Amino acid sequence: MEATEAVSAGGGKIVINADNLVFLNNGKITASVQEGSGDGGNLTISQPHFVVLNHSQITAQAIEGNGGNIYIKSEQFISSPNSLVSASSKLGLDGEVRIESPDTDMEGFLVILPEDVMEASKLMKKPCSMRGSSFTVQKINGSPQTPYDYQPSHYLPETTGKVANVSKSSKEKLAFSTCKHF
Repeated sequence: MEATEAVSAGGGKIVINADNLVFLNNGKITASVQEGSGDGGNLTISQPHFVVLNHSQITAQAIEGNGGNIYIKSEQFISSPNSLVSASSKLGLDGEVRIESPDTDMEGFLVILPEDVMEASKLMKKPCSMRGSSFTVQKINGSPQTPYDYQPSHYLPETTGKVANVSKSSKEKLAFSTCKHF
């Protein structure tokens, strides 16, 4: 909250120079007089790209004296319906509120959505298993082995507990599996 207030003197002066944004969310900027014959102060906000008021107030008010002056110059001035910019006086003359910002019809930017709701599940692609296809990963020849690959066995246990060596000799024919999985 930015404020200059006086009980019965003048309301002071507030000048805000901002480059990009002045954003008030449930806030106040006031240069007001609470009682007596003092005039409301002057309030200036100059050159930001945006001045945005959301449930906020910018006031330069007085009771018996004149209301202050409010000058706002920005590229965009956006105010919620329940925000207030006031330079009033109960018994004196109201001050001047001057806002220099291009008039933009925000309703022109609104898009009316269709009443019927679109079913998003119809737009999603089905997984491979639901389309009758599958996804497999095969080892590329020449790629290094991992601990999870099938690896050649150097020996095969027999039922008697003896170890049989596997040989590549054409004379011996073995009916054992030559691979094991770790």
